[in-house]
Amino acid sequence: MTEKWKDVVGFENEYQVSSLGRVRAKERYVINNGGKQHRKAQLLKLRHNSTGYVIVGLRKNGLPGKIKKVHRLVATAFLNCPDLSLDVDHLDGNKDNNTVNNLQWVDRSENLRRAYKNNLRVSTFKDKPSRHRKLSEQQVKEARLKYAKGKSTTSIADELSLSQSATYDMLTGKTYRDVIKEGD
Repeated sequence: MTEKWKDVVGFENEYQVSSLGRVRAKERYVINNGGKQHRKAQLLKLRHNSTGYVIVGLRKNGLPGKIKKVHRLVATAFLNCPDLSLDVDHLDGNKDNNTVNNLQWVDRSENLRRAYKNNLRVSTFKDKPSRHRKLSEQQVKEARLKYAKGKSTTSIADELSLSQSATYDMLTGKTYRDVIKEGD
């Protein structure tokens, strides 16, 4: 793949991002300590944040820097996005692979579904409920199966000692979203 460069949105005069996931500062003059200073074009050092994403610090006119995730910079520059509230998914699950061919815009629920399916994100309550959850993953799956077979929300709520609204939210996926049906 040939590397292509585009301006970073919001930093068009200062930085560019490449289709291979690299970021460079453009040759420019910056205002520093009351005067103008010439800066040569150079590749920026990329780091990882605490969740493993590749990040870079960008400054504008000598003001304090903004930390940006490189995969979002690449996707914003190279992939048509109908809605910037969407997530950027790494198709191969590798957070270090920020090439444009490995990125895709998806909604939050699809991104989470893929992460759980590919074991990139692990449920915190595989066999037993956490201190914040009343039901185990198995209980949720069994309740959803009963609901799919026609059992009423009221009877499932009674079995699980939950309110009808909490049961309905669990059955419809509003809560316990990370519990995926077998075969998904």
